[in-house]
Amino acid sequence: DYRLAPTYKFPTAVEDCYDAILWAFEGAKYWKIDPDRIYVAGDGFGATLAATATILLRDRKGPTLSGQILLYPMTDCRLRTESMESYKETPVLTQKALSWFIKNYSRELKDSLSPMMSPSLAPDLSRLPDALIIGAEIDPLRDDSILYGQALSSAGTKAKVLIAENAMHGFLPFKNAKGREEAESAIWQFMRSEERRVGKE
Repeated sequence: DYRLAPTYKFPTAVEDCYDAILWAFEGAKYWKIDPDRIYVAGDGFGATLAATATILLRDRKGPTLSGQILLYPMTDCRLRTESMESYKETPVLTQKALSWFIKNYSRELKDSLSPMMSPSLAPDLSRLPDALIIGAEIDPLRDDSILYGQALSSAGTKAKVLIAENAMHGFLPFKNAKGREEAESAIWQFMRSEERRVGKE
């Protein structure tokens, strides 16, 4: 329930999500939630915010998340990838729409170069929570998932990338959508593996 653009510009949404994570950790004892098993997740722009919030948590020495689950995120607001060109006119999402979203969220043009808007451009992606990144094959943002996963892995952060074949952006909420069953299975496997790791520690 972060505050929305264009009324609230960058980085309001990022800070709102960061505060929500702190709130969850602070309330864990009242809700009888294990603070060692808290994940952050999001889809679309929510996944972008989840990714950037984990960077803020590290940089501000906040609590440690169990993992981050990113569904078809936009990780580079320059919109220059191969998939952006190949799938710029899909029925669900277009390059023109993404440009409009970025314009309305930004205070000024250079905001799109900030790691808090484009996490792929962060100079340091080390020491972040393990990541599961799920993308859709028929999506202008497909390569954002792939390239961000590669960037995390290169920095030493464990990342797994799954691209759902023949799926379109935003598929997960739809019961019969291609890719949903595969994505849900991957999410549960990821969470179980992280919980087993925490249990051993």
